[in-house]
Amino acid sequence: MKKYLFITLSAVLALASCHKNDPVIFDSSFICFDLVNSSSISIHQNAELTGEYWIHLSSSTRETPLTVEVSVSPGDGMTEGIDYELISGSKINFLPGVYNMPYRIKFLRNPIDLEKDNSIYISITEASDPSVTLGFPGPDALNRNITITKYSF
Repeated sequence: MKKYLFITLSAVLALASCHKNDPVIFDSSFICFDLVNSSSISIHQNAELTGEYWIHLSSSTRETPLTVEVSVSPGDGMTEGIDYELISGSKINFLPGVYNMPYRIKFLRNPIDLEKDNSIYISITEASDPSVTLGFPGPDALNRNITITKYSF
């Protein structure tokens, strides 16, 4: 009898927890940084390279282009033209059928001041379609911002 009670309770608990690992399904459009496919989040001060930070559009099929505005704010230890150059500018255009676009920054070889903020802060600030959520849906708007930091050993 105890054996059947144990099996029944185990089955009930197993069925009750089935929804715990169900995938989250977003039914609205959103735009975010794809941090898995981005090339680098930390850059050595002696590196001279172009970083690619991919922006992903999650949406049903669009018939019109979507323009996304991106802002770049350097810390007080970073200077455009000396530490980095913006290649992509402030607007990224997603044509119909395109769901991933790179945002590119060229990092220049330049020593850093360890007493200063040697980071660049990139944010998705606006989309031409107001129904597109900036960052992952939810109160935290995850992956709407990315921070790239120059470092030395």
